[in-house]
Amino acid sequence: MKVAIVGAGLAGLATALAFEQAGYEVHIFESSNDIGGRMKTIMDDSHPIDVGFHVLHTAYPSVHRWLDLAKLRPKPMAKCSLFFDKSNQTTERLGDGLASPSHLLPTLRAIGFGDSLRLLRWRLSTRKNNLDKRKDEVQHSINKLLSSQGFSKKTERYLRILFTGITLDPDLSDNAGFAHFTWSAMSHGSMVLLKDGIQSIPQQLRERLNHTTIHFNEPILRIEETALFTQSQTFVADMVILATPQHISHSFFQGTPVRGSMRTTKMFCFLSNAAPYTLPALMLSSTWQKNQRSILHVNIPTLLHPRSDGKQMICATVIGEDTKHCDEHSVQSELVEWFGDEAKQWDFLRMTEVVDALPSSQPEKIALNPSKNVYVVGDHCIHGSVQGTLESVERCLEAVGIPLPR
Repeated sequence: MKVAIVGAGLAGLATALAFEQAGYEVHIFESSNDIGGRMKTIMDDSHPIDVGFHVLHTAYPSVHRWLDLAKLRPKPMAKCSLFFDKSNQTTERLGDGLASPSHLLPTLRAIGFGDSLRLLRWRLSTRKNNLDKRKDEVQHSINKLLSSQGFSKKTERYLRILFTGITLDPDLSDNAGFAHFTWSAMSHGSMVLLKDGIQSIPQQLRERLNHTTIHFNEPILRIEETALFTQSQTFVADMVILATPQHISHSFFQGTPVRGSMRTTKMFCFLSNAAPYTLPALMLSSTWQKNQRSILHVNIPTLLHPRSDGKQMICATVIGEDTKHCDEHSVQSELVEWFGDEAKQWDFLRMTEVVDALPSSQPEKIALNPSKNVYVVGDHCIHGSVQGTLESVERCLEAVGIPLPR
């Protein structure tokens, strides 16, 4: 039997691997000239640069079902987040004191005993085996969750900024279940950066494919039952799997793309002879506000995976509407406010952009099986994470009676 998969991102490649091992003739149709979808990595002087800020959570159960994590050569970030206030040039640290006791006192100094206890209580309420439970049921929002936890205004602001960075949604409209899921993942595993970049994840799946045909530069114009129409051909399959981003999946069934909030991100990368800070952690702006044309967070990936020339790569991320109004000059000017005049000497390396980087929680979800012999997979089916992506594939396989690949 023939199966046609639309999209060669993580969901499409994982689906292809399972169907191939089940004996299907598998064809993937990819609109671009490469695999990976939104999980892209580019090379600069033999050093990988992820397109957009990416980390992988080692606590995700699906990661261990599908990937050989050791071969990705992960290195863990510090189990904390730094919050920088450029108005008074101070940096505070919120960390997991249970996993890393060195973060306990800095966290107590930053938010006090009461809020530290509330964070600890939230952490102790999580269970590693809960990460495999479905988190896509309709619930109240992350915004409402954070408002109801009794945190001080300062701590609540820090958590709002942290979850804005995670969801790319300043309104925090996603289901509160996703916040619990993410908190569990951070509590029971590590956030890691991969030696060869985030694209090494879909690349590992591709390397396991033996007979699947990938049709590059073949965007699908329309789908009629199980027939796919491109500029050059009509391909008729026995089954179609749609593994495309949320707005594209909607366009095939609704006729026009359906969009929620703008979850676009730009990352501006600079090179420096020295790192402005040395803890391998995300540094967030504690004064960040929506539509203020400012940096949300800074990361230095070369603290974990050094460049061959010894230089440090400082990556500043801007999200949403702010991406329309910033360039490398405005971002570098703000980095001077963060790190002083030394930032004026940094060399601009490149800017990367991801449009629709994460699914919106607003548009109505497409059913797993919207029409006969057509199935939909992808992070928008569950939640915007690697776990959500691979779990959506597993639901599809369960529905059609195909086992997980060996």
